[in-house]
Amino acid sequence: YINQMDMGALIYENGTAGKVEDPVLKAEWEQGKFKFTLPNGNSFISSVPKGMVTSEAVDLELPEGTVGLVNVNDEGEKFAGSWHFTKPGNYAIRLLMYQQPGGMAVDYNLYEIHFYFTIIEKRDNTLGVFPAPEGFVIKEVKRDGKSLKLQGERGCFLESDGYYEIRCEWEEQEGIFADTSFTRDTTAPFLSFSQEPKPEGVLGPIEFYPSQTECKVSMSYNGNHGYAVGNVLTAAGNYELSVEDEAGNRRTYHLRIRQTYNPVDGRVILAVLAILVIAGIRLVILRRDMRIL
Repeated sequence: YINQMDMGALIYENGTAGKVEDPVLKAEWEQGKFKFTLPNGNSFISSVPKGMVTSEAVDLELPEGTVGLVNVNDEGEKFAGSWHFTKPGNYAIRLLMYQQPGGMAVDYNLYEIHFYFTIIEKRDNTLGVFPAPEGFVIKEVKRDGKSLKLQGERGCFLESDGYYEIRCEWEEQEGIFADTSFTRDTTAPFLSFSQEPKPEGVLGPIEFYPSQTECKVSMSYNGNHGYAVGNVLTAAGNYELSVEDEAGNRRTYHLRIRQTYNPVDGRVILAVLAILVIAGIRLVILRRDMRIL
């Protein structure tokens, strides 16, 4: 059946059926979810309306016999292993729905429905504009608990960082809302150092402190990469430190620790003794070869 769908027509014993893309769907609010009904009577249920941007998981409930293909972030269509979606990304779902021949079926068309939504992190640094879902208008936008002036019904610009609460209302039926909330965070964290890094390098040890406790600090030492397990740098060499927060904002630092020598270090003493021994031997040789003119 799927192999024939792109031919545009399917032949049955008692008639011909065609493929209908994106038919008009009847939308209903049913037990806290959205029910979409096709012209042939089939229906599917979604926890969010079409085009929703949310920081929560999304669930779809599909009737038996439905073929669903999922494309996340334009990486190519795949058969879904589950209809419970939690991973952040842009989802484009293609549903292929039809009535089985026989019985009470009166519509043999193959219906192809394109359904999409976006899942973002609860702390997000990618969203600059919030679009209203299809068939919805924006009714209220709050940032850090304060209501903002609406810029339009179809979208709003997220001009500053903060905690956003956005409410959209269904145009077909008053009192049906699609709500979302998230923290917009586009500010990179920073590191504080026990002494200011200088282009020519500093003498170790040197300590660093992230501005946020939940940050991750990765480190490169003379070209070797890994995560920092402490906050004290002692070994001489070149360092690259990157600090990243939960939203993915990153800041990078470059510093160099210069080699220092302890005057009482055993290696230094041995080196000095070796130099003195060599100098003494040379003096003995010179004295033995001296001539009086």
